[in-house]
Amino acid sequence: MSTPALDDWDEVPSVPAALPPRPVPPEPVLPDRTAAPAVLRFLEVGLTLTVAPGTRVGLGRDPDWAPRTAAALAPHRTVSARHAGLAVAADGTATVTEEPPGAVNGTRLNRTDLVAGVPYPLTDGDRLRLGPRISCVVRLGRPDRPE
Repeated sequence: MSTPALDDWDEVPSVPAALPPRPVPPEPVLPDRTAAPAVLRFLEVGLTLTVAPGTRVGLGRDPDWAPRTAAALAPHRTVSARHAGLAVAADGTATVTEEPPGAVNGTRLNRTDLVAGVPYPLTDGDRLRLGPRISCVVRLGRPDRPE
């Protein structure tokens, strides 16, 4: 095999071939600072819970899992320790999910019994019931106001 002559290098392009474009990572979804929080007003226990866009809270009696509701719901044994979760998306839309394997006394959204593990969309004015005795009114997109 012979060594290439210096003139053979003239045939090599001086500009390297274009590299394939790099994938651009998706932009992180940040909470919409204009989206209003969800507000839950629990009727029987005198608790108003504000949930900011981009967050999720537990609803139940377990102080580690549901620290914002556990104290108010602790005396109410018909509410499960990990009853349901409420998530507010960055755009202000909200869902409620009964925690698997299911709350012993069930969760009801208006007139619908929830299926454990299935998220249900919330709308302004919905009534959410945790077991037979505890309920709350859901406010979306506006401040809480008396019924």
